[in-house]
Amino acid sequence: VDDVVSRVRARFPQVRLPERPELDAALKAAEVAVTWSEAGQKFVRTETMVGDLSTVTSFVKRDPTRIATPTERTSFPHDEVDPAVAGAIDLEGRLDRSLQSGGFLALRVPTTRGNELRRGLARFTGEPQWMASVDIEQLFLEELRAVAREKRVEWAKLIAADLALEGTTDHTNLRILTHETATRVECRLAEAGPRVVAWNPGVLARYGELGTIDRLREAAGRADSPLRTLWLVVFGSSADARPSIDGHALPVIGRSEWVDITDSWLANEHRSRRATGTETAQTGSAARRNTP
Repeated sequence: VDDVVSRVRARFPQVRLPERPELDAALKAAEVAVTWSEAGQKFVRTETMVGDLSTVTSFVKRDPTRIATPTERTSFPHDEVDPAVAGAIDLEGRLDRSLQSGGFLALRVPTTRGNELRRGLARFTGEPQWMASVDIEQLFLEELRAVAREKRVEWAKLIAADLALEGTTDHTNLRILTHETATRVECRLAEAGPRVVAWNPGVLARYGELGTIDRLREAAGRADSPLRTLWLVVFGSSADARPSIDGHALPVIGRSEWVDITDSWLANEHRSRRATGTETAQTGSAARRNTP
């Protein structure tokens, strides 16, 4: 418990957490997927997660208003706003708060909507956010080739080893190289810029290196890390309880660390609605000025 409290205070000096058992209830209310282990005398992740909770950074939301209350959301008359549009407006606010307060956020979207999401996120790569868009798979291949050259391993041998059965010498040797590769990819992602949107993490799941994502998730938004905000695009269905990468659970602690990208957001209906409302107000104002 002391470790949990100290870690939270290190990042959020203004936050004061209660002692157990009140702390258990607070974590549950914040949708943090951990439970208290009497045997281990520590907080551990639920069975849906990967490994124990060795580090804790998401016990409280990075922004107290991450999930906005009805009075905080962009307000339009209820009879004028379609629920889908209202949901898109809320999602846009979630993204804005992530950029402002930092941290990790997984963006889950159906595989067939990937190009639409890329177009929707393109505006974040310009002024004022200047998010760096990074292809994890491309980085991985670049670094794997570099490692192979340094170790004087022919690329054809790596291809053959990739087809070898698990437990064989070739398979084991390949995993040594892919682990070093993942370490380098982690460094490049951490140094890609203060705000990063990352794509195609499947290669990390394939080689058992999702710990890379977990460590970057922990680092994002930390005072001693150059990485302030990390968005990770994950393909999947919102019908699934939690995001996953090629069948492997994404290492997130709670619901505050992922969002489902909706059709209305992809259609840009939230911004169109705001523009329409502005234009209507301006038209009405002009009409009143021109009325005798």
